[in-house]
Amino acid sequence: MKNRIDMICPDMLAGKRVLFITDGINNISDIITCFKTAGCEISVGNFDDVTDLDTQVPGRFGDPDILVICNGRFSSRPMQDIDGDSWASNVELPLRTAYLCCRYFSEGMIVKGWGRIILISAVQAKTGGWNTGGDVGYGTLTMSLCGLARSLAVELASSGITVNSVLPMLDYENVDHIKDTVPLDVLPDVTDVGGAALFLASERASFITGYSLDINCGLYMD
Repeated sequence: MKNRIDMICPDMLAGKRVLFITDGINNISDIITCFKTAGCEISVGNFDDVTDLDTQVPGRFGDPDILVICNGRFSSRPMQDIDGDSWASNVELPLRTAYLCCRYFSEGMIVKGWGRIILISAVQAKTGGWNTGGDVGYGTLTMSLCGLARSLAVELASSGITVNSVLPMLDYENVDHIKDTVPLDVLPDVTDVGGAALFLASERASFITGYSLDINCGLYMD
């Protein structure tokens, strides 16, 4: 991990304000470290902080240049075992929160004529959970977030804002059984996810928008 973080240019995004919004399921400290190493100023909130986006939100989180929304892996069940409450809390609420955050915090980016929005979910958006025995809830959420990113990318492009997705393998404890079938014969970690997000936030990715970046060592290719 140390060697990969050392490869990050310290002034890559110097002075840029980054707001991380997370559901708290996964530890994102290594992702935050990547952005700190690049010279960013960091704020962190959770879904509960911004569910209603009331008048206190600007004072708590300021006016970010970069918005990173992290949706963690939740336990999905077969379709027939998912009740309405579970669907509402695990699929509808995270999607609504992501949409509201993008809508709210993009306003300042539009005024500045520059911004980055990055939605981090997982490879289930493309696999449907074939490697985890099926994942109708999480697969629906992650694919919906990709659709949100693509639609926003079109709408916000003229304002100098890019919107992209990062799709890693996050369910590390359950993927050892497929390690030998992954072309690179290794598994990614959170630092790899942070590096991908950092690239999409950088000036080097100024002409990349509406893209879903896979971090899965060849588990899924399209």
